Amino acid sequence: GVPYADGSAYETIGDCRQAVIECFVNNGSHYVISAEHAKRNLNITMCSTYKKPVLPSYLVRYVDSWRKQNPTWELRFYDDSTCLEFVKKEFPEYYDAYVGLPKDVERADFFRYMVLLRLGGTYADIDTECRVPLDDILLPTDTLVLGWENEFPTEAKAVKRHYVRTKQILQWVAVAAPGHPALRAVCDFINEHAHSRFSNNTNRDTLERTGPGAWTDVMLRFARDMLPVQERWGRKRADD
Repeated sequence: GVPYADGSAYETIGDCRQAVIECFVNNGSHYVISAEHAKRNLNITMCSTYKKPVLPSYLVRYVDSWRKQNPTWELRFYDDSTCLEFVKKEFPEYYDAYVGLPKDVERADFFRYMVLLRLGGTYADIDTECRVPLDDILLPTDTLVLGWENEFPTEAKAVKRHYVRTKQILQWVAVAAPGHPALRAVCDFINEHAHSRFSNNTNRDTLERTGPGAWTDVMLRFARDMLPVQERWGRKRADD
């Protein structure tokens, strides 16, 4: 990655709507996946992407918010060409799927999962604002930190608002330890389904193939599988 043209750095999770931050596996006020499931805990790297190497002026204030709130974190910025180089070098097994995706936005989705898988730290969309320091939010034991994007009582209401899940996890900001198996799982899913059709609507296909549909399904499946039986179902059977 290369720094922003103006030398600025950015950060993560200022406004996750009602969801502040949630991880998995109950640990007091946070849900956390224990460190044994990642190579190491969170590092102080932040990544973001934009299609060109120089940012337009209206995005600079967002970048500045990350730098001001998290001055000790390292910033890495990737444009389309450096994204391609990164995937070719770090994930040759995903390269064909990456370049074969039908839309740039799908490649942007796929890249964020790969860069977190390899480097760990924080990913944030270039137009997100950081309102609180990451170090004030993250716990030493955190290895995957995510937020709820929205929740709806019915699928129809979710679809009306252009969501693909009634309970949807956002993927415009995420914090993870490098090598986290949930990230590997979502990358494997996209690699397998890069040319799959999920509907007759291309926008819906994008959300299901690489976007919050795929992301939410994999993350919640991983969280469910990680939770002890009594936390998943409320209590154990008497003969367990």
